[in-house]
Amino acid sequence: MTSRMAPSLPLLLAILLVASVLAACGSQTRLQLPGDDATPAVSAETPAVGQLAPDFTLRSTSGDTISLSDLRGHVVLVNFWATWCAPCKQELPAIDKVARRYAQQGFVVLGVDDRDQDDEAIAFARQITVSFPLLLDSRGATASRYHLVGVPTSFLIDRNGVIRAVHPGPYTERELDKAVRALLSG
Repeated sequence: MTSRMAPSLPLLLAILLVASVLAACGSQTRLQLPGDDATPAVSAETPAVGQLAPDFTLRSTSGDTISLSDLRGHVVLVNFWATWCAPCKQELPAIDKVARRYAQQGFVVLGVDDRDQDDEAIAFARQITVSFPLLLDSRGATASRYHLVGVPTSFLIDRNGVIRAVHPGPYTERELDKAVRALLSG
């Protein structure tokens, strides 16, 4: 009996070791495997559709202070991104197109940088052109309140501050346009 258990013991220990390392790393892990440009996911604690979106106040890359609660009455997309995230960079033009298209109807986008140093995020913001504010969250406090697991992840919030969609991974223009139109018309 002990001889049968012995070969599986190293395997069990290896699995426990890997699970412990992954748990210890949490959402701050920035390891990317070849062909895996992002780790889009949500956790069991992620604010759910139908819940009030957690409020936050952050400074933008241009120096303005913005609070989510000040945007009540607007449909808001909170998009978590990072400078090192290729899918985040790829989705920004699509998000910006939709932001411009529906700005007059009350659609607002807040891009929340996930744990980059402020100077890195500011330098990145200078290299791109988007119509919406990019917010600094170098300590990850906002990402923690949203129980963020990976980027990009977006939360679509209605005019009453209630989460209506959680979208792990990059948005396409078509997907976002459809979701925003539904909230603006409803």
